[in-house]
Amino acid sequence: MRTARLFLCCLPLLACVATRSAIRPEERGPVLFTVTHPDKPGARLALMGTVHLERADFRLDRAVEKAIDGTEQLFVEIDATPEVERQLQIDALRLGTLPEGQSVKDQLKPETWALLEKECTRLKLDPARLSKFKPWLLALTLSVVSMQQANPGMRQDLGLDKRVIAMVRAKNKPITSLETAEFQLGLLSGGDPALQDTRLSATLKGLSKPEKAKELFAAFEAGDLGTLERLVLESEDKSGEHAAFMKRFWADRNVAMFEKLKASFGTPLLQVVAVGTGHLLGDTGLVRQFEKAGYVVERAKAEGPGAPWVAPWQTETGAGFSLSFPGKPTRKVTPLGNDAESTVLLWQGGTLAYAAEVTRAPNLAKALETKRAAIFQTAIDELAKGRTITKSETVELAGRPALHVFIEGGTPEIHIETYAVDSGDVVYSLRAVSVGAAAAIPHEDFERFFQSFTLK
Repeated sequence: MRTARLFLCCLPLLACVATRSAIRPEERGPVLFTVTHPDKPGARLALMGTVHLERADFRLDRAVEKAIDGTEQLFVEIDATPEVERQLQIDALRLGTLPEGQSVKDQLKPETWALLEKECTRLKLDPARLSKFKPWLLALTLSVVSMQQANPGMRQDLGLDKRVIAMVRAKNKPITSLETAEFQLGLLSGGDPALQDTRLSATLKGLSKPEKAKELFAAFEAGDLGTLERLVLESEDKSGEHAAFMKRFWADRNVAMFEKLKASFGTPLLQVVAVGTGHLLGDTGLVRQFEKAGYVVERAKAEGPGAPWVAPWQTETGAGFSLSFPGKPTRKVTPLGNDAESTVLLWQGGTLAYAAEVTRAPNLAKALETKRAAIFQTAIDELAKGRTITKSETVELAGRPALHVFIEGGTPEIHIETYAVDSGDVVYSLRAVSVGAAAAIPHEDFERFFQSFTLK
């Protein structure tokens, strides 16, 4: 909130600014704001709030669609390309896994471990199998699992940040990251053991009230900013450690983002900023940062639901085959010797992954004719370690014999659907993987992936 001192210091700049903040809790509408400045006519910046999980049937407001469609520059927290996401997961496991022989139970207060056991029971997870993870990674993992269980159908790959990035990338417009993956990981993994324990304890207490997760998404979809500010920024923890964490996690980041956006402001081309909704809220949020600096910030009016979301799938081709993914997959070719090679195509988005491994071996058909079934089964058994094979059948895919298998279970719970396709001297292994509750499995997307597989 503005203080009297701020009014006195900024009176000349504030003469043209609305007397009330653009965030008005009583109003509803899209989480979208337009930023202008009287000294820079024609320059516009759109601030859009996103969430990292959403439903497939959630429709953006037409006002948001128009902003995305008209943007010439997109700013996001991180431009999470498949390569960035894969490296982020690798680094998160590296930083978030305890050394061999150590258990997080030995690092937590007894009451925090008791909370962890209680929450794992509710989420149907085995705390012993999670004990190799550090507190910060436990908090992050359990938050995602809990939100998905409380809101069936919510998926990370449908998060609005990913949708907006996909829409802008399809138009070949530039995308700029305001932060780096290394910075965000450092933010989450930093702090001494006492702070890590405190943060995990606070997270577990919040997760014990799953109705709040439902309220959070309902508030976002309704554009209820008052409720969002209460759920995201307010806390019962009044300790100095919590205050320091909130400053580092919200306030300091918001100031850094604001400085970068202010430096780029001035172009007559529309720029869109799509960041987590929490970064727009509160006294240190981007909306009030711009208002305090003399910019005019206005909230967009609702124009009604836009078009249904259709993920921009794209087709990848290889030697003798084609296959569609919900985005650009990475491609890695590994020589296997004796003129054989393996090509892996992998797309990963949040809790979903689609992979295809193509193994070409000129001598495979003759040398391994009697061993094919055993080779396929060995690969399936390897995937199923610690899980259960719930279905195994022989079918056809793309006109070729195929072994079709479902694998489920583990901690966290993972669902795998895989095909092994026999085609002479080439073996095609297709996999679709979903992490989380069974209700979150995008069966239609899995089917779309497998049925797009064609052989030339």
